[in-house]
Amino acid sequence: VLALPDTDDFILEVTDAKGNSLYKGKYGDSPSSMTVDPGSYTLRVKSIEFSKPEFDAPQFGDEQVAVVNAGAVTNVMLNCTQLNSGLRLLFSAEVPEKYSGGAVSLASSDGTLNYEYAEKRTAFFKPGSVSAVLKHGSSTVPLMTRNLEAAEMLTVSISCPSGGGENPGKSGADISISIDTSRIWGSEDLVI
Repeated sequence: VLALPDTDDFILEVTDAKGNSLYKGKYGDSPSSMTVDPGSYTLRVKSIEFSKPEFDAPQFGDEQVAVVNAGAVTNVMLNCTQLNSGLRLLFSAEVPEKYSGGAVSLASSDGTLNYEYAEKRTAFFKPGSVSAVLKHGSSTVPLMTRNLEAAEMLTVSISCPSGGGENPGKSGADISISIDTSRIWGSEDLVI
């Protein structure tokens, strides 16, 4: 279940062509209209600040450039979509048994997030490369690297086939990965 903040709590920023901020704050606190000089203005809106990997932190937003002509009224429609991507790991029961005391970490260029075997939440990242690494004893084994796109939600199931070795660095058959990239997306237009 996706719990979005109220749009009144979204962060809105309006800047002029020189980058000067005309407004930055909650959308619900913003003026319903602004009187400005003719020119171009950038409007950015986002549901949350997002700079490093976090659990349960989908970020929605949009950016539009509005050109305002002298004596004219310009309306701007911000159509928010998910800006970051999500990765969820599902470990079979054998993984924590076989690699007790081990730890999995997810890393991107923006930071690292530890992912416990029992974790149920989705980890969110800026679009780009995300790597999963298993640390067990003195061994560090790369599990996978994926390039995630904005709005991509990826679930990866990780299991250990029976009969594999105890050291993940010694056998190529210790860990298997299956990927579920299925997503259901809905889209509606509501005109009031």
